[in-house]
Amino acid sequence: MKRSTTLISGVLLTVIVLVGCTTGAATSSAPATVAPASPAASVAATPAPTADAFAAIAAAAKTEGQVVSYGMSDDWVNLGAIWKAVSDTYGIQHVDTDMKSAEEITHLLAEKDAPVMDVADIGFDFVDKLIQNDLAASFKNSHWDSIPANFKDADGRWAVAYWGAISFLVNTDLVKNPPTSWADLVKPEY
Repeated sequence: MKRSTTLISGVLLTVIVLVGCTTGAATSSAPATVAPASPAASVAATPAPTADAFAAIAAAAKTEGQVVSYGMSDDWVNLGAIWKAVSDTYGIQHVDTDMKSAEEITHLLAEKDAPVMDVADIGFDFVDKLIQNDLAASFKNSHWDSIPANFKDADGRWAVAYWGAISFLVNTDLVKNPPTSWADLVKPEY
């Protein structure tokens, strides 16, 4: 059965945004600008769904009975809690194949005429390849206008879900001479 990628993605994106907006998690500064390479083609975006449109999306997801993701396992960036919320709310099962962004693109290209996956977590460095190969459905969730322009595609084909900064924490009660750079971590004392 051919998947309704836009519909299931819409449900998941809306749930992710809603969960993200209600967790009360600490925020951090995001990069000032994020600009992918120019997309090869422009796709008409879907408008933000109305309550009726969202009900239709939810009904389609329930009919299908599952959401298939690539690279969105339960142990990654709180997705376990998000997938549980999706399952509890919509009565659908989550099935994931854990893979890297390049593998996801390879699978999406192979499945282009008969999609298997509903939603994927693909790294920002792969956005251009995604757009060039027309692998992203256009969808704008109900919170689309609150996403800063530099974190989304104007046509609704992608949005940044999270970003992270690598850091290290030092217990100064145990480490009297804390490292001051990443290079310090290779010193024998650490």
